Amino acid sequence: MSCLLLPQRHNPITWLVGGGLLLTLAMGNVRAEPVVYLLDTTHTFVTWEVKHFGTSTSRGRFPVKAGSITIDWDKQSASTEVTIDVAHPDTGVAALDDALKGDDYFDVQNYPEARFVARDFRIDDRAVTELKGALTLKKTTRSVALTATGFNCYFSVVFRRRVCGGDFEANLLRSDFDVRGGLPFIADQVHLLIQVEAPTAPRTDSGAASAPSPGN
Repeated sequence: MSCLLLPQRHNPITWLVGGGLLLTLAMGNVRAEPVVYLLDTTHTFVTWEVKHFGTSTSRGRFPVKAGSITIDWDKQSASTEVTIDVAHPDTGVAALDDALKGDDYFDVQNYPEARFVARDFRIDDRAVTELKGALTLKKTTRSVALTATGFNCYFSVVFRRRVCGGDFEANLLRSDFDVRGGLPFIADQVHLLIQVEAPTAPRTDSGAASAPSPGN
């Protein structure tokens, strides 16, 4: 009976193994939160390329008005919503810019913006490689698939936050969106080149994300 009153000895190996198991289980239940990135509109543009009379390639670009990308790196899933400023095309030729604003092309008086929404992403080795979404231009919405030609993340000394971005490509027929000016002399098929940079959204006192600005 006296043996029951003796202090029990604890094996230090048992404590180490048991503690490590509990720590592993606890860490397994902790997942990183999805990260919100806000597009830097000074480094994000949609450039188009289209054949002109079967000879040279005409190019121009639209600025991006606003947008965000939310990435869950653990689940390898993401979503994005982007607003494109169609009302301000830039070809380097003022007369052509004015023509593109007209009814035969983008009809910017009635449709000054385009919108791209995507939730179908492919992420390989912590890099976005593909995404499929819906582009709404004028009064038409069509599926568009983008392929990454490069993607990287880095720490920006300007924003003092992490920035991710890359280059993406896509092809579409402009006639699908009722952009028919100049057909068939100006080609129907359009090649898109999209450059994207997006710093992580800063946190406000309320915990909500605010728009990025250099120095924040």
